[in-house]
Amino acid sequence: MYALVAMLSSHIPCSKSELSVSDKGPELAKAGWLIALDMSKKRVREKRDVNVQLVEIFEDLANENGEIRLKAAALLLARDNLSQDDLTVTCSRLIRGLCSGRKAARLGFSVALTEFLAQHASHQSTTQPYLSLGSVSVLAILREYTQTKGQATGQEKRDHYLGRLFALEAIIKSKILFGSGDASVFDEVLELIFELAQKKSWLREECGWLLYQSLQTLREHPAGSIYAKSIISKVHFHGLCRSLEGVALWIAAQELFPKVELPENVFRRNDPLNRKEKSTLTRILKDNGSEGNSIDGRSNETTSGSWTSKLHFAWELIFTATMHGNPERITFPTLWTEVVDDGMFALSSSKERKHRGFLLVQRFILSAPANNISTILGKNCIRCLANQHAQEERYLHSIAGRTLRTLQDRVRSEPRAVLPMLQSIIKLHGYANFDHLTKGKTLENLFRCVPLELLKDVVKNLALVLVSPGTGEAKLASSKRQILADYLLMIVRSLPVPSSEDMLKLHRDAVGSILRLLVRLAYFDLYISPDDGTVSKPEPSITQDNRQTFRSRILSCLGHLVSKDPDPAYHPYEVVLDIQGRSATDHKPLFKADEEVRRCIERSWKALLKIHSKVESKGRADTPTHNALELLFSLTIIQAYSGEPDAVNILEELQGCYKSLLKGKPAAKQDSGSSALMDIILSLISKPSLLFRRLSQQVFTSFAPRIGEDDLGSMIRVLETGEDMAGQQELFEQEPDDLDVEMTEGIDSDVEVQPRSSADGSGSEASGTDDTTTEADSVDNNDEDELAEFDKKLAEALGTRRADVDAAIPESESSGEDMNDEQMAALDPVMANMFQGRNKENNKKKERKDAKENIVQFKSRVLELIEIYLKQQFSKPDSLSLILPLLNLARLTGNKQVSQKACEIVRNYMKAYKLSVVDKSRDDRALDTAREILPRVHGLVTVSGSNAYLNACSQASLLLVKVLLNNGGGIEEAWAEYSKTGEKVAKDPKCKVLGSLFQDWFNWLTSAKPELQSTRAC
Repeated sequence: MYALVAMLSSHIPCSKSELSVSDKGPELAKAGWLIALDMSKKRVREKRDVNVQLVEIFEDLANENGEIRLKAAALLLARDNLSQDDLTVTCSRLIRGLCSGRKAARLGFSVALTEFLAQHASHQSTTQPYLSLGSVSVLAILREYTQTKGQATGQEKRDHYLGRLFALEAIIKSKILFGSGDASVFDEVLELIFELAQKKSWLREECGWLLYQSLQTLREHPAGSIYAKSIISKVHFHGLCRSLEGVALWIAAQELFPKVELPENVFRRNDPLNRKEKSTLTRILKDNGSEGNSIDGRSNETTSGSWTSKLHFAWELIFTATMHGNPERITFPTLWTEVVDDGMFALSSSKERKHRGFLLVQRFILSAPANNISTILGKNCIRCLANQHAQEERYLHSIAGRTLRTLQDRVRSEPRAVLPMLQSIIKLHGYANFDHLTKGKTLENLFRCVPLELLKDVVKNLALVLVSPGTGEAKLASSKRQILADYLLMIVRSLPVPSSEDMLKLHRDAVGSILRLLVRLAYFDLYISPDDGTVSKPEPSITQDNRQTFRSRILSCLGHLVSKDPDPAYHPYEVVLDIQGRSATDHKPLFKADEEVRRCIERSWKALLKIHSKVESKGRADTPTHNALELLFSLTIIQAYSGEPDAVNILEELQGCYKSLLKGKPAAKQDSGSSALMDIILSLISKPSLLFRRLSQQVFTSFAPRIGEDDLGSMIRVLETGEDMAGQQELFEQEPDDLDVEMTEGIDSDVEVQPRSSADGSGSEASGTDDTTTEADSVDNNDEDELAEFDKKLAEALGTRRADVDAAIPESESSGEDMNDEQMAALDPVMANMFQGRNKENNKKKERKDAKENIVQFKSRVLELIEIYLKQQFSKPDSLSLILPLLNLARLTGNKQVSQKACEIVRNYMKAYKLSVVDKSRDDRALDTAREILPRVHGLVTVSGSNAYLNACSQASLLLVKVLLNNGGGIEEAWAEYSKTGEKVAKDPKCKVLGSLFQDWFNWLTSAKPELQSTRAC
């Protein structure tokens, strides 16, 4: 307190004649208190009339939520009865808010200012309060509040520059400048814009964009050409005509206002895109700045400043103007190639220029006409895309990926654009391996988008590349041909299934063009163009590996089409027809064979022609057998031309089937023909080929009604064959070494490879038997025993012991002598023999494993045929003979998938066979077969096995009960069998049966009770 009094007293003036502080202490203290009280009263502020609602509105205008900003702007504009001062204060506050970088202030305040000016500003005096546009009102407020004062920081200057820019934009968008034909105020606004453009280089583009928007706004204005002339005149006055902004504004003024008067002697014929301005224009675009143009004898040269990742608005305007086809202007391909492809994508270009090039490609790929796409995707552009997208650590990897996705976006929106894209990448620039280089799927996705009506054009372009890959290096040419063959196969696989007759015709025509191309390259030395008939020899020559690839792709295509086309034999027959037709002309076929083979193929071809003629005359719906033989003959002839060693034998067997089945032979010979056909089908499915698998299923489906007991016996023998070397020799009647098939990799492979995991001992759990569950353990033990035996022999030969054995022997008993050279030389043949024996043993193990895989795969194919047969012929008595083999296979196989498949077939068989005891028709053969099999099935139930196997036995038992009842048997017979099984379970402690056997039985009895009661009523 005393310190405060002393401080206050020090400010009180006193003369020398006055008493000292010590003498007048009480008086001074009193004076200090009075002064302090007086100062405390002065600190009380006067209350102001604050509009809280208006404050909240301005606060919400800066909100980051767009809806809140728009709502605040609406509330601001809804205020009425505003005085002149209110208008001025509101306008000042809005312009000040544009200079703020807080939240989204510029967005909200710019919208509010635009609408506020449109509502309250005017050129003319009115009875209502208004804002004048002249220097004394809006523009004066703009200058005052968007100008920095004192020594402002860089950020403050930036905020005020942007505030002025947004304010000027609001004035222009409000359209209050163009209310009358007077351009004086507009000129004042233009001066502010150009003054701002020259302050900072990064503002010049924004100011140019603002002027371009002004031209767009003035398009429908009656005095639009007057304002446009003012804009271009100002551009010329400030020396910006030869800049990106100047060229863009000049072009826009010419296009929007054809009769506008423009400055003279700036561009030749007043057109910056004139052919004679090519060097100037390319220099402007490459520098992304401006050439200095002389004004009144002085040079005014400006540059665009620092690099920005945003694409300048002038690029699209300039390049779009070159697409109009004006003969006096620079063409789009010329300008793009020089500026973008040879400029921005040059090897020496910086990553910033390449980045801008990618932005341009993205922009114009989406908007340019299809005929300009090949120009946009220039050679340097494709090279740069491949390089940048190849590795993730590249600077431009991300934008290169976006550019490639833009190609796919354009094709999805306009499928016809895919043709020039593929032409540019593959044909013009030779990047058939583009996907391999970029480690992506760009070409693959483009091929998948090819519409059917354009597919023939795509195939023509690919044909030219396949004949002449554009390189003299044989290895590179072979690689490109391999890749393109894969693409052709992928196209066939990706085509949608035809949904109508017109689509089917178009589909067949498109696919036929692919198959004919592959046929010409696979089987003939010369290539003859289908369009003009020109003959050409592929350069470099097609290698044998390439031809084998083309043949494989033909089979893979046919394998896919067999299951997709309503007529499975259509495409195979067309391929054979194409081969035969070209072989008869001077196409130089590559097929070389002896006379006997040629005669066999010729006889088969004649038989095929007769079959096809029969099908065409009677209709495919009425000739299922002919359809199946047509398919078999066609594909087997193709195999013969491809050099398949077994194809000729199959053709001879097919000819025998043809004579037996289709030439009116006795029934016995027809049965013989059916058996021969069954042998052919089994021969086909034994091959690891997807095509043969589908072919055999198609043919088997057609012949299922003719399948007899002997044919089923052939399939049963396969199921009962052991999964070992002996079983392989029994089935294939040849050494296991002869069964090795060279597997090809990739999407082109038509070979089905059985997974290793499904062919080893891992499936032992499915069998459930004591003999098979220890198979894997026994194999491991055998390996350990063999290794121990080998170590023992090796130790004896070297006269040494293993380290663990040697460590247990006393040092006195061990020998410390080393071998001399003669002893070492004598050991060489011994060691060689030992390791050769070891290698032979390893080879035998691999052969055993491969043999098991072959048998398992063969059984899987046979199960597929049995499934097809039971779906169609489940009511035949012959089908009952499959029950026991299926159950035994499920129990004994070492493969889990095979066991599950067998159980599933039994369950589906039971579901398909319906109980219908009211039907008076009965089959004694079916009844006898069911009575014979039912006890044997119940005998299998008592054998231990997996749950899936035992459930399958239960389903098989119920199936046989339904067969009994449907063919005159009694329910008592079924009860007797179930009773015997229950009695065995009760008496024999070793007999273990799942409770589901009896549970399924009682559940079925409950569901079948109405049918059984109706039988008794009858």
